Amino acid sequence: MRFNLVSIAFFITFIAKSQVAVTTGLSETISGMPGDVSYINVGLINTGSEPRKVIFSLTDYYTTCDSGYVYKPVGTLDNSISNWITMDLNEIVLESKEKATVILKIDIPQNYSKPHATANLMVSSEAVKTAFNTNEFTLGIALRYAVNLIYTRSDLEGDYSNL
Repeated sequence: MRFNLVSIAFFITFIAKSQVAVTTGLSETISGMPGDVSYINVGLINTGSEPRKVIFSLTDYYTTCDSGYVYKPVGTLDNSISNWITMDLNEIVLESKEKATVILKIDIPQNYSKPHATANLMVSSEAVKTAFNTNEFTLGIALRYAVNLIYTRSDLEGDYSNL
């Protein structure tokens, strides 16, 4: 049994040689009033020894007791802030040990009257393809981070009766 656990740990360490991690929170709050503009910084680091392409995508989400987080296409839900968000980029290549910050700009619509809204930023990475390794077969672990973006009207902070 001990040999199996050691073997599995070694195997995972071997194939997980290059990963990107989100270094900021996985839940970001946005506080403001309709018409305000807010910014969120999402920190990244490539902890591996090879370059990685990081891809960002927005989704809507909601939670249920039975299913947990349920992700939906952008604009599907009434309380979505996905269309309020602009990103300075949709993908980036991080070299080994390189850090980066992606900035999200949130334009809260002037006519938005609900007390809260949400969206989700999916952060995934993949190996960088070069002319030399396009047909190469690799086995690895891919991590995908879900950064929850939660808007609350600043005049309602602390009042959760309408959530």
